[in-house]
Amino acid sequence: MPRTHTPRRPPAGLHALAIPVMVALALVAGATIGKAAPLLEKVAIVLYDDRIEMPDTLTAGTATLMVTNKGKAPHGLAVRAAGDSTDVKQLDAQVKPGGSATLELALQPGRYEVYCPVGDHKQAGVAHRLTVMPARPPTESGGR
Repeated sequence: MPRTHTPRRPPAGLHALAIPVMVALALVAGATIGKAAPLLEKVAIVLYDDRIEMPDTLTAGTATLMVTNKGKAPHGLAVRAAGDSTDVKQLDAQVKPGGSATLELALQPGRYEVYCPVGDHKQAGVAHRLTVMPARPPTESGGR
């Protein structure tokens, strides 16, 4: 007697998982094909007791500053547009020696001052000048 094959249905939870994944993929594809997605740049910043090591130039967009303290004292990190003392973005807490923290911010084209706001650290040299360049417009691909 021949056996009939009955297809097995995937577990119900699998469908529930597949739909959000497909939606997310469609959104990513749409953002990449139709418009340029905002750039998320990861920037390594190292704090010492007498300086900050980081790039001199970044591209406009959202940046995640990955801060590491290689000094002997606790440090902080603050970023402000040059000449503007009112709009300061900074870490929520000091970074202990050997510790690390992150700060996410949106950078517009212009000049910025990056510094340690703890005590007189800024005056002691724990500061850096940063230039943010405009983002390049997306290039069309398709061979035209």
